[in-house]
Amino acid sequence: MGLYLNRQDRFFEHFSRPAGLNFSENRAVGFGVVARDWDADGDEDLLVACGHVHYRPDRGTMPQLPMLLENVDGQTLRRVSIDDPFFQQPRVGRGLATADFDSDGDSDIVATQLDGPPSLVENHCPAGRHHWLRIRLIGTRTARQPIGTRVLLDWPGGTMMRQLVGGGSYLSDSEPVLEFAWPRSSEQQPPTVRLRIEWTDGTVTEVAQANPDQTLTLVQP
Repeated sequence: MGLYLNRQDRFFEHFSRPAGLNFSENRAVGFGVVARDWDADGDEDLLVACGHVHYRPDRGTMPQLPMLLENVDGQTLRRVSIDDPFFQQPRVGRGLATADFDSDGDSDIVATQLDGPPSLVENHCPAGRHHWLRIRLIGTRTARQPIGTRVLLDWPGGTMMRQLVGGGSYLSDSEPVLEFAWPRSSEQQPPTVRLRIEWTDGTVTEVAQANPDQTLTLVQP
C-alpha cells in the first residue's frame, strides 16, 4: 500500500515511510480505500479493506484485518484499534464504500469480502461533540455531477477543502457527497460558516452564511 503526496507542481512524492505506512503492524495487502473524516476533527482519515491475493502467502494469512488510519497532523497516519467485530475479525476484504445510511450526518461503511457476505457498519461518532455539513453538488453549466469541483469551508478554526472525485475504491463507488465536520465550541447557537464553490468551468459560487448540521444541495447558477 502506497501513499503519494501531491506537490502541486505536476509531481508526486512517495510518502509511505514518512506517513508511517511502512510500520510492521500496518503491512497488509490493501484493496478498497476510502478517505473520510471518521472522527469529526476536521481532517480526513483512511479506511482500508485488506486481504491477500494468495491462498497460502509466504507471510501471514489470506484473511486480514481492515485498517483505520487516523490523520494525526496532516503528515502522519496512526492505526486506530476499534472494539467492533468488523475491525477485529480477519477477512479477505475487497470492495469498500461509504454513505450516510441513517441520515445522522456521518458516513457509514459497506464492505465486501471473498467467500463471505457484505458488511454494513454504522458510524457511532459521538453526537453533540461536533458540527457537520454535507454538500451535494449539481452542475448546470458543467456536468450534472461536477467531478473535480472544489468546496472550501471557512469556520472559526480555519479553512477546510473537499473535492468531488470520480470513481471510488476497488470495485466500489461511494455516495457523491462532500462531508465537513469540525469540533463544537461552547456557543449557544451554532455559528454559520462561509462556503466557496469552485466549479470546473472556472465559475465560483459563494455562500456567505450556511447553517451547519444539515445536508445542502447546491445547484450551479
